[in-house]
Amino acid sequence: MHREPFVAAGLVDMLGRQDDFTLAPSPAPAGRQDGLAASGTDVVVADYEAALALLAIAQGQRGRHAGSARVLILSGRETESEIRHAFACGAHGYHILGGTSDQLFEGVRSVHRGVRYVCPVAACRLADSMTGRGLTGRESDVLRLVTEGCCNKTVARRLAIAPDTVKTHMKAIFQKLEANNRTEAAAVAERRGLFKQPGARL
Repeated sequence: MHREPFVAAGLVDMLGRQDDFTLAPSPAPAGRQDGLAASGTDVVVADYEAALALLAIAQGQRGRHAGSARVLILSGRETESEIRHAFACGAHGYHILGGTSDQLFEGVRSVHRGVRYVCPVAACRLADSMTGRGLTGRESDVLRLVTEGCCNKTVARRLAIAPDTVKTHMKAIFQKLEANNRTEAAAVAERRGLFKQPGARL
């Protein structure tokens, strides 16, 4: 199930051509209380928002229903935080739009077998986050302001700390994010979605 008709039509066409796939109607809308448990399917391919809505319903059904379908998300969302959030909500697979159809087919088959699937691009996003130590709370505060375009003096004033302390935090940020300057650090923060909550994109 996908909110974009063009994407949905393409999915039906591609998946329907696979001899080992049998297509079924989309699960109930998020407003109904049957969702995944009553879908009668093994794997549901859905966009980000629809998937999280179905998974939220499934969480409430846990213990009352067995055999709920596993969810593979097909989405343009590709930041580390968005991918992690999806799996934390119960997704079994994640495929980023732009990947190959063969990768998507592999994902569906893997999820059907009960094996979690992450497409290569999503895997790279997650791997990037494992290359260094995490930022401290204060370092995150500093980097957030830097990504907004604040200079060191402005950051110091906003956080009520000394300018030299800002420099110390920036040095640590560069090391942890493997960045050479503020621009690179901001780019890494954007790519990893360090300061974003899941929003309205697909």
